[in-house]
Amino acid sequence: MKMLWALHGQLQTDRVWKHLPLPAGWQLEPVDLWADRPVSLTAFAGALNRQRRLTPGDTHVLMGYSLGGRLAMAAATAAPELWHGLVVVAAHPGLTSVEKRLDALAKDRHWARRFREEPTETVLDDWYALPVFAGMPPALRFQPGSAPTDFIAEAYDAWSKGRQPDYSDALGHLPFPVHYISGAQDATYTALGQHLHACAPNVQTHVIDGAGHRVPWEQPAAFEYLLNQILTSM
Repeated sequence: MKMLWALHGQLQTDRVWKHLPLPAGWQLEPVDLWADRPVSLTAFAGALNRQRRLTPGDTHVLMGYSLGGRLAMAAATAAPELWHGLVVVAAHPGLTSVEKRLDALAKDRHWARRFREEPTETVLDDWYALPVFAGMPPALRFQPGSAPTDFIAEAYDAWSKGRQPDYSDALGHLPFPVHYISGAQDATYTALGQHLHACAPNVQTHVIDGAGHRVPWEQPAAFEYLLNQILTSM
C-alpha cells in the first residue's frame, strides 16, 4: 500500500483534501493540524513521525500546503528514513537571517494576538487582504468555527517562520524525490522555489499557470494532474 500524508494550511482543516483524487494503489491520509494544541515545529514533526512508524505501507509520501508544507519539511528532514518522497506546495523553506526571523515572529505574534482578542471575521478580512492572497476566490476563505480559534492563534506563534530553521540545505540531502509546486501568479513563492532549486538541485520545481498562492484549489485540475504524475513516478 502507498500512502500520501496531506497537511493543510494555516486557515484550513484536513477536509480541504477530502476529494483529492489519487492514482490507483494510493491511499490518502489527511493530517489534522488542529488535533492537538500547537507546541513547536519540532514537537509536531516528532508526533507525526511517531504516527508514521505505527502505520503500515510500502511507500509513504509527505505533502503539505503553506504552513503544512513547512511542517512537512520539518518532519521529513527530522527522520528521512521514514519517508519516500516530499511534495511542498507554496511553503517557505526558511528565513536566512536572525533579523528576518525576529521580524517574522513579531508579525506572527501580532496576528496571534488579533485572533485572540478581536472578532474573527474582522481579522480574516485583514488577513486575506495581504498581497499573497490577491485574486483568491471568496469561496476559498476560511469559515469561522471550522477549527478552534485559540489553536489557530497559538499556531501563529508556535509554528512561526521566525521559529523555523532554513531547511534548504537539509532538503538537498534527502534520499528521496522532493517536489516544490507554486502558482505562476504567486511571484514570491515561485521565486522561493527557484532559489530552493539553486541551493538544492535535487528539488524539482513546478509552476502552475493561472494559480496564485492556493494552487490546489485555484487550479484543481492542473494540480491534480501534476500530483498524479509525481506519485506515479514514485
